[in-house]
Amino acid sequence: MKFLRVRQVMQLTGLSRMTIYRLERDGKFPKRRRLSQNSVAWLESDIDAWADSRPEVELRRHRNDGDGRAADREKRSENANSEQ
Repeated sequence: MKFLRVRQVMQLTGLSRMTIYRLERDGKFPKRRRLSQNSVAWLESDIDAWADSRPEVELRRHRNDGDGRAADREKRSENANSEQ
């Protein structure tokens, strides 16, 4: 069992301190554990489980050759033509 302090949790999750506290308050993030009167930490296993529960992002494909550049060039060209 390993305890993580807030800076370690921030580094692992990429979240700010206030976002971690807000999510915790809203019941969307693991709760802190009291280590002593003035010390709290999160269980590493709780943070790992939370991270594993995050949904994967679906990537959208552009209508082009697959690398995104053709659609970007087309959009810039359309914008330039509409400004004239």
